[in-house]
Amino acid sequence: MKSFRTIISIFFLLFTLCLSAQDAQLSRIELLSGGSIVGKILYQNDEMVVVRTPQGARYQYLMKEVKSIDEYVEEQTAVEQVKRRKVGVMVDLTGGGSVVRNNKNGGYFGFSVSVGANNLLDRHWFLGGGFGVYDQLIPRQHLTDDFLLKDTKKSMLFVPLFINTSLPLINQKHAPFVGAALGYGFSTKKAVKGGLYASVDFGYRVQLNDYNALSVGFSWTMQQSRFDNIETVDNNYFAVNRSHIIHSLGVKLSVVL
Repeated sequence: MKSFRTIISIFFLLFTLCLSAQDAQLSRIELLSGGSIVGKILYQNDEMVVVRTPQGARYQYLMKEVKSIDEYVEEQTAVEQVKRRKVGVMVDLTGGGSVVRNNKNGGYFGFSVSVGANNLLDRHWFLGGGFGVYDQLIPRQHLTDDFLLKDTKKSMLFVPLFINTSLPLINQKHAPFVGAALGYGFSTKKAVKGGLYASVDFGYRVQLNDYNALSVGFSWTMQQSRFDNIETVDNNYFAVNRSHIIHSLGVKLSVVL
């Protein structure tokens, strides 16, 4: 009878170990000696605990040696959040003055949103792609009557798609930075064709934490476009379609989220 009980006990122990090995979650066992171990608990009672590490090693401890036993789920979740936050969003607000040709001045303002990696090479280097919306205020002398209002200036809206980058020059919390973007700007007006879009930025950047930053600086932007010019030949007026480069210089405020 005693032998039968021993066999039943061994069978029950093996059965419990099998179930534990299949269903148990990763746990962290803190020892009174100051060490710790992470693994799956195969067996546990009031006197002992058996744990298997992810590498396959098994350890057995008396419960009087154990300080605490906690689930390891929260630490795994934290690691996953860090991996996800390596992808950031950059939001830019910019405004300033523009020049089309013959020293005719205008103005512009707009914003852009881009998504990309924001901690390349552990240097808070942002590299991504996005789109923007820029409103160019162009003097009416450069535009045809086909789409002119009675205002002294006419607004032209461009939507550029681009690849951009922002790199701090030194790997510190407060640092100067340079940035650049290259893409194609689409015009929202039928009478105006879009073209090459490019920009260069420089300024000062403050790293708020590991993944968020705030920067302010100057920005030069180039937008290629095609629209009609009114030209005179022998006192006759002609509308001639030409390619123009709109140069803009302004102030840019950027936030990395």
